[in-house]
Amino acid sequence: MAENNQPPTPEADDDLLNWMPPELIERAREYAQRDANTNPIKGKKKRIDYAVPPKGNHWALSLATLAGGALLLVIGTFLQGTGSLALKALEDKGDLWFSLWLAGQAGTLCVYLLCLLPLDKKLRRAALVLALSVSLAFGLAASVTTMRPGDSESISPTAQLVVILFSLLIALAFHANTWLLLGVLRRKTTEKFSALMGGITLAISLLGLLAGLSETGALVTALGIAQGLCFLCLIATWPVLDRALLPKGETDGQPE
Repeated sequence: MAENNQPPTPEADDDLLNWMPPELIERAREYAQRDANTNPIKGKKKRIDYAVPPKGNHWALSLATLAGGALLLVIGTFLQGTGSLALKALEDKGDLWFSLWLAGQAGTLCVYLLCLLPLDKKLRRAALVLALSVSLAFGLAASVTTMRPGDSESISPTAQLVVILFSLLIALAFHANTWLLLGVLRRKTTEKFSALMGGITLAISLLGLLAGLSETGALVTALGIAQGLCFLCLIATWPVLDRALLPKGETDGQPE
């Protein structure tokens, strides 16, 4: 009878086995909330950091875009600088435009070469400043010669000068070489932002090409757009302000 009066042996309770101290539960909740805030949401693209130079992981792609851009530049310059296209350009735009345009094309070709060939850091920086300045200045000057004031009687020369200056400022703001030049002078990376701004100009040029496919110079315009696309791909994939493509695998950090 005494044994029957004893309380039964407690059986294993699942709730007791799964019980955790409140401190551990709270800590686990805090860790889960922190992980949810730090982990990126799936499907949401990471924003581009323009303060970080291109990693330069795709050397073959960068080299191909450099070679393709330089080749297209030479072909386009040859087509527009010789034959009937050259005569038409001289007739429509004049000798001054032709000379300035050739100087700008030569400066752009020098930029390609400097992106390819290794030089001493100080010499390379000075050469880049010179080549980018020549390409930018002569190219824009050639465009300005085609917008000479006084050609239209409905607009005063002063108003035309204002339009030319405004157009020049807009072209400077969205030209890829402008931001590359600022990056070299300030010794900061601007390749990605330069590619972005140049892409806007390239998109406008593409719209102009589609609007004038029947014109004589449509082929040269298409070559210019393809060359510009190669150049933008180059500066978006390789830190051209930091180091040249040759020799392969050279990584010496940021510009001095």
